[in-house]
Amino acid sequence: MKIDKLSNKWIFKTHSRQQISEWAKHLKYFYFVRAWGGFGYEGDMFKASIGFSDKADLVYKLSKLNIQLNMIPPDYPRPIPGKSYTNEEYKIFKEAITDYQDLEQPSNQKLNEANCHVWVDRRSITFSVSGANGDIYSVSQGDFDACKKIESLFDLANFQNQKDLKIEENICCISRKIYPELFS
Repeated sequence: MKIDKLSNKWIFKTHSRQQISEWAKHLKYFYFVRAWGGFGYEGDMFKASIGFSDKADLVYKLSKLNIQLNMIPPDYPRPIPGKSYTNEEYKIFKEAITDYQDLEQPSNQKLNEANCHVWVDRRSITFSVSGANGDIYSVSQGDFDACKKIESLFDLANFQNQKDLKIEENICCISRKIYPELFS
């Protein structure tokens, strides 16, 4: 069975229709993403995605946000697939960008004084915001305010036409494509 939309009951379980609609209407790059539910380590968040074409474009776009990528030396220790590690042992490893094993994932960043998790996928940079209220699995007005601060940086970086719109295909993403009624 294919689900075309989340139920209103689920979407508005933690935030009112009016609140989510206001967030959706006032964000240019970020989207409210409602957790699917039932899975560990998953929560509500705001997400934005900016596309890039190659390594040089990735480095350039991140530099426009004052994000400096760290190099991972070729001889730096890497986890061995199938081997178990304690939390302490695992902390020594650096998470590499999948297509660029010499570059470390940006991970947690401060953008325009706002906390943001930054992750690089195959051809997009994803920015996630949640937890301003102390719970990393939920969002609040503080997270919305952080998104607005980050969006002002995106505007300064001229990312208006760089949005990766594939995010709108996710039924958990509150977008005009799937939930147009929340934008009227």
